[in-house]
Amino acid sequence: MIDRLKGTAQFNEAVEAQKEELRIGVMDVERAEIRRMYETGEISSEQLKDLRRMINYIESATLYEHTE
Repeated sequence: MIDRLKGTAQFNEAVEAQKEELRIGVMDVERAEIRRMYETGEISSEQLKDLRRMINYIESATLYEHTE
């Protein structure tokens, strides 16, 4: 079992690239959902700005991690 756990800790570039694509895709879906919520009146323009700001922050942190 220890050998199996050691094997999973190795860096796999292909898996990391897939994770990065998924993270970016999720942020796109979040932006679309926030826009939908604003357009249907579920959230205010101030909430829209705050949510977009938060997603931008998450995206920035994610992209910064990726470049390190």
